[in-house]
Amino acid sequence: MLATVFLDVTAGLVVGILMSLFAVVIRTQIVAAEKITQVKDTEVYRKAGSFPNSENENKEVVVLAFRGALHYANKQFFARALTRCSGVDLAKDLTRKKKLDMIRKKAILEMQKEIMENISVIEISENNSTSEMDIEMGSQDLSRNGLGAAVAEAERTKSVRVKCIVIDCGQINFMDGPGVKFLIKMFEDYETLEIKMLLANVCSEVFHILTVGGFLSKFGDDVIFVSVHDAVTWWHSRASLKTNHDSNNKTTRL
Repeated sequence: MLATVFLDVTAGLVVGILMSLFAVVIRTQIVAAEKITQVKDTEVYRKAGSFPNSENENKEVVVLAFRGALHYANKQFFARALTRCSGVDLAKDLTRKKKLDMIRKKAILEMQKEIMENISVIEISENNSTSEMDIEMGSQDLSRNGLGAAVAEAERTKSVRVKCIVIDCGQINFMDGPGVKFLIKMFEDYETLEIKMLLANVCSEVFHILTVGGFLSKFGDDVIFVSVHDAVTWWHSRASLKTNHDSNNKTTRL
């Protein structure tokens, strides 16, 4: 309106359109995303810290509520929200795991090489019993290559980080192709770190997009739950039974 007053009608319309487009771009790229926790003695989940009687924070399970559409323009914001809420730096942890795998592979190859060299000069008994020698040599190689310390550090890191991330999709009413592909990549990367990802409150439109985008063909509908509480309950049942599926907690397709 000010542009119309101080300039003219045409310039005012152009400025108004540009400002509207700018506002739309900003609002679509910056979407509210927050960690939510269970309100005590209910199946309701609200923003962490909103209720004084909310359940104590569960460090193994993190619930992230994403309050908008997921598409190519804000997928990186979604990734940063996951990192902030879960405390898992995906890039650093994947790099650390890759280095650890390389150390393990190198240690195994060196151990096998040394075993073969010793076998060539040591007379093997008739029963080919080399278990004690293998164990002793393996221990020396593990110590020499620092693999034991690396494995211990990896186990320590794994024990303190989250093991399950639940995405509350109740306010995600749209998801484009790049958004689906990015979600698939997130699921794969977190699965590499042995962190389970689940979806909850998925509307029928988004469910259809996930189906067309190939998400369900890759992960199935076992990772989609009707509510956040169902997803969290399933995870606790699965963790307590140490099984991949709990027959008493089936997912419901939309």
